[in-house]
Amino acid sequence: MRKIQFNKLLLIRLLLITITVIIGIGLGLWQTLPPNPPGLNSQYYPIYKKMLSNIEKFAVEPRPSGSTEIEKTRGQIIAEIEGMGLTPIIDEHVYTLSELADLMISKRDGVTPEEWWEEAGNFYQEIYGSDKINDVYDCFAMDWPFLVNEDGNINLRNILVKLESPGADSAILFVSHYDSVPESPGASDNMLGVCSGLEAMRSQANNTDLKTNIYFLFTDAEENGLLGAYAFITAYPKMKEKIDVVVSMDMGGVSGVVLSDRMSPKAYSLVQMVLKSGARPLLSSLAITVVETFNLSRGDIMAFLDSGYNAISLGATGEKEKNHGPTDTYENMNKATAWHSLQIVLALTDYSANNSLAKINDSSLESVYFPFFPGCNILMTAFSACILSVLACILALIWAMFLIKRRQFIFSFFVIIMCLLIILTITSTIFIISGSYLFSIPLLVMTITVFFNKWKTVYIAASIISGIIVFLLWTPVVYLVFEVIIKPLVI
Repeated sequence: MRKIQFNKLLLIRLLLITITVIIGIGLGLWQTLPPNPPGLNSQYYPIYKKMLSNIEKFAVEPRPSGSTEIEKTRGQIIAEIEGMGLTPIIDEHVYTLSELADLMISKRDGVTPEEWWEEAGNFYQEIYGSDKINDVYDCFAMDWPFLVNEDGNINLRNILVKLESPGADSAILFVSHYDSVPESPGASDNMLGVCSGLEAMRSQANNTDLKTNIYFLFTDAEENGLLGAYAFITAYPKMKEKIDVVVSMDMGGVSGVVLSDRMSPKAYSLVQMVLKSGARPLLSSLAITVVETFNLSRGDIMAFLDSGYNAISLGATGEKEKNHGPTDTYENMNKATAWHSLQIVLALTDYSANNSLAKINDSSLESVYFPFFPGCNILMTAFSACILSVLACILALIWAMFLIKRRQFIFSFFVIIMCLLIILTITSTIFIISGSYLFSIPLLVMTITVFFNKWKTVYIAASIISGIIVFLLWTPVVYLVFEVIIKPLVI
């Protein structure tokens, strides 16, 4: 009878663990899925369909900067803008190869073109032939045959649209690039960002009472080293004083949830703005730390961050291996991801139209933010995250001292896990504050659970809840590490 009873208890425990794991991982994975597209009866359905129609029309074939294809696409984008009753500003910028070398090498890599040539010259000569490559300028000409014209210069054209109101005291800039690499039609990278911006522009085209000036910039030659973004920054130096926030929409992945992969270091007010707007990208300060550490993302936002702008970048996470390839087509693009992109831009645009963003740059708070429950992100200052970590460790140590005093401290699997979490919590608080919540919150929940162990039912319920919370926190992180770091490195 005792053996049968033991087996029943074992089965019940295994069943409870299984349910906890399934619920926790299920809710965690839910956070990594883009929202379902709007139905036929939704007010957003016509906007969504218009965006998809434009992507399908614009992303038919590759459009590298300087090609006839990008000229056609530029004309289509301008026609859409003019159809809204707006007047786009077409900024033409000319770079000499010498200026390009200074921009691409001296400013970005910190070496002179001559030093760069000493390191990379032999490599390029082996690829293209020593008879064709004699200096750094020949490298650019061979790498970008469409971009360099007959005069040996580089001509690119940005498209800028300004929605302004006399009473506005702040400004936001939405940036998307409309060129692609020579091998790809670039539906997700980045016609999705462009067409999302066009629909956000359309939604505010007739608004004469904007609380924030809203600018849309469609850059050329992003794939050639962020040239369009640098050209804009150079041509409009005074815009830095006017623009409070830059939002870079560079999707990259053809599927998956849209997340922020780059952000200004002092991000508290930026994240707060995103959350208040109702936009729901996946926000993770730990993911941004990892992306920055491994330098995994270098879109237009890097030009703005390097120039001191307050900026945030948004991009899709899934199937990045299809990025820059012939499979980045409208047919392969995940339509839920497309809707998520549009939803975010519409929410940010609407919030900016109705609220001043003047105080965003006043914040100097470092922050920790992470997804906690589907549709719910938590934001706290770095100081608050440290306090949380300290509190969790103190409670765990009080529990341990209580057991030692009563001579009940026995090493078990549960105790080992608690000790390990204390060590990881202290370590993460010191070295990786952006990821401290992964250890401090589970430690806090597990410690509180221990104090409930006088009542068996409460203890079981608290154990299940703590397990679910652990998986809720860790599943999105594991997903992001796999999609953003491991897959790009392996494939």
